[in-house]
Amino acid sequence: MQRPPRIYADFNAIKYPTDGSSYALLPLTGYGTLASLSRHGLRLTEGQPLILFEPNDIECDATAHFEQTRTDPVGTLGEWVALISKNEFRNIVGDEELSLQHPCFGCGVDLNTQEPPGWRSYKEVCNVCGTPVMAPLLPPSAA
Repeated sequence: MQRPPRIYADFNAIKYPTDGSSYALLPLTGYGTLASLSRHGLRLTEGQPLILFEPNDIECDATAHFEQTRTDPVGTLGEWVALISKNEFRNIVGDEELSLQHPCFGCGVDLNTQEPPGWRSYKEVCNVCGTPVMAPLLPPSAA
């Protein structure tokens, strides 16, 4: 069995539901997550297993879910979140570093070398091939 992809996530945005659910929700929309998905060449799919991590802090098993009632950073209805069992968190310690490279999902060029004014608005596209920075997080119907 193939191990799920290990994707960076910002755990500061985690939400614990108050409805008694055993799952926490973590939006998968930060630039670190976008870069990590692009480095893996991975576009999220519903139900996809993931290992989420924050270097030298924690990791957990999670499941990708497209939540249609949430709004993504661009302002579009629908956002990818990770469903995380409240008992799945593991402490990790080591000298692991987060890569600063953010390859374009379409052509692989490092988007960090293209930072024009307005970069990091979640609406930017690659100057080489025109692929949107949000390509790994397209809604299931658009993928």
